[in-house]
Amino acid sequence: MLLESMNLNLSQLWYFVNIAECGSFSAAARYLNVSQSALSKSMQSLEKTLETVLFDRNGKTLALTRAGAYLYPHWKTLLAELEDQLLQARKKPGGGGRALRIGTLDSHRSEAFLLDAVNRFRAENPDCEVTIERVATDILKKKLLEQELDVAFTVLYEAEHGHWPDCELRLIRACPHLACMLPSSPLAGSAAVTQKDLERMNLVVISSLYLPTYTRMLETLFDRLGTQPRVIFSTANASSQVYHLHRPEDFFICDQYHRDYALDGLVYLPVTNTRSGVVMVWSRAARGKELDAFLSLFPCDNA
Repeated sequence: MLLESMNLNLSQLWYFVNIAECGSFSAAARYLNVSQSALSKSMQSLEKTLETVLFDRNGKTLALTRAGAYLYPHWKTLLAELEDQLLQARKKPGGGGRALRIGTLDSHRSEAFLLDAVNRFRAENPDCEVTIERVATDILKKKLLEQELDVAFTVLYEAEHGHWPDCELRLIRACPHLACMLPSSPLAGSAAVTQKDLERMNLVVISSLYLPTYTRMLETLFDRLGTQPRVIFSTANASSQVYHLHRPEDFFICDQYHRDYALDGLVYLPVTNTRSGVVMVWSRAARGKELDAFLSLFPCDNA
């Protein structure tokens, strides 16, 4: 058999699928928490074993070859089925227990709203295995919709401006939007940021190419405030905005669950008459005893 002559392992298949989904070796390395060189060597070894090129490395973007595009959905399905089989086996006599798969944003301080609830759930459901992933917004949504996660925690603007078919949503932590700026900002000593304040500031945004829901949130926010900001820079993700505050007038919009909230060297001020927060999302198809018990730990926050 062909497989008998090949030295394949599941890690190579897992790396290949995630590189294909992330669109680059660097993004996949960050997501998988491995070095980029390790991923590259693994894929080179896989291509050598298969005697097939899987990625087109020419040009500025990484693309799948026709062979890679053919294998991607099959290997993704294979890995998903294998994971499900292992989870189901744990539910059988002699196996482990139940499972709950949770996803959070990598740009969130998820421990602020999730850690106590997870610890309580584990204490009340000791035979249920809990796994938690921190991933980018697009990957989080993809995993939930493809039922690779049972429940996800995302930001309010993603829930309001994104499309979540066959899902239920619940706002669990409401809070105002915050303007993040340098201590040298003329607004640093203010109690809050108003419409007139925003008119003389420079805004750092997340590019709509990467996160269109953030752009729609800003458009709605500033339309409601009756002003338009001066956009000076677009970043690729929420985590890198903090690195592009250079002048006293520079700022970006986030909320208190942003991963860099309360970071030394930054000032966070509430924006008057605004609303943000954390939203819990789950697929209706995922409802079961374990998920229902977990959902009960998060009442709706209508403040």
